[in-house]
Amino acid sequence: MLQISNLTPYATDRAIAIDPSGAQIWVVVIKATFMLSEDGSVSPAAEDDQEPVCAAPEYFGEPGCSSLRRESELVYAHPGTDVIVNASAYAPNGKPCPEVLVGVRVGPVRKLLRVLSERRWRRRFGRVVPSAPEPFTTMPIRYERAYGGTSPDARATPEMDPRNPVGRGFHHRPEAILDRPAPNLEDPDRPIKSAHPSSQPAGLGIIAPW
Repeated sequence: MLQISNLTPYATDRAIAIDPSGAQIWVVVIKATFMLSEDGSVSPAAEDDQEPVCAAPEYFGEPGCSSLRRESELVYAHPGTDVIVNASAYAPNGKPCPEVLVGVRVGPVRKLLRVLSERRWRRRFGRVVPSAPEPFTTMPIRYERAYGGTSPDARATPEMDPRNPVGRGFHHRPEAILDRPAPNLEDPDRPIKSAHPSSQPAGLGIIAPW
């Protein structure tokens, strides 16, 4: 039986994987958890705080019906670096505000996101548009709060937005989403101004492979 003798304070795991040609590959993963302090310093987490290797996808809610918290780390090939942001947006200084701009930057790669409080689809001047956001203090950054989801018009097909099946706002008739929740997350360069199917999902978390 394949075994690992781990002499480090970090987490390890192993598995037999199959590559596209059908060959069996013994995969060994070592995972180190570090703590980022407010002053910007980085240090290894205590041994009891080291996160285990993720052996299967983890969801925020029901598997297949919610966004991914973490994807399996036991893969036979990993050609790049993943930067996964599971976080919430907070109003500056804890003072409620209607929206806040958040983002992450790693080297030359940067991603920005506008986070708005709860709002609903309303009719205005003959169009279906998001209502004005109310002040908020904290908001989870998850794809459930981005554009997408399932059309409330059961007679229409297809019934979901394949770009983000767990989101909100997707429809076949604007009237079908009146009074329903509008997205809280949007691309600052492509704000969601109306219930138009050209709206784009925006987020910072994992995009599920399905």
